[in-house]
Amino acid sequence: MEWNFAPEKYNLTVQSVTSYNSSFELLVEDLKKYKKKGYQIALLSGSRTRAERLAKDLQEHELNAFYGSDYDRVINPGEIMVLYGHARKGFEYPLIKFVVITESDIFGQEQKKKKTKKSTTASGSRILQSCLSGIMWSMKAWTGNLPWN
Repeated sequence: MEWNFAPEKYNLTVQSVTSYNSSFELLVEDLKKYKKKGYQIALLSGSRTRAERLAKDLQEHELNAFYGSDYDRVINPGEIMVLYGHARKGFEYPLIKFVVITESDIFGQEQKKKKTKKSTTASGSRILQSCLSGIMWSMKAWTGNLPWN
């Protein structure tokens, strides 16, 4: 994908997300706040089975959560998409109301034997590409640089 940036400057604030230290109640509280503010929420899980279970657990707490395997799907405001994927730490873009929360943010870092580094999975790069596309679209919309403006 080719990025063509206009000569204007953009200020994009990125924040880290809360570490929940295995407190599911705190996670649910924050997700409800994000939902109320109209955030698009992506939760990343290291296994498909855990991602499906997490989505069901969140639904039991009256949250609009679902397990998704379509990495090109746009998350609607207030929705929580639980995905199989890996990221070291979650992040939040307050300006465009987008947040990614990882399993390690929720449950803490799992102590594992060191493994050799593998290249980023195709699905992980698609998520990142989708996030970047959404960020650029939102920035253009926010500054009025969309074709229909």
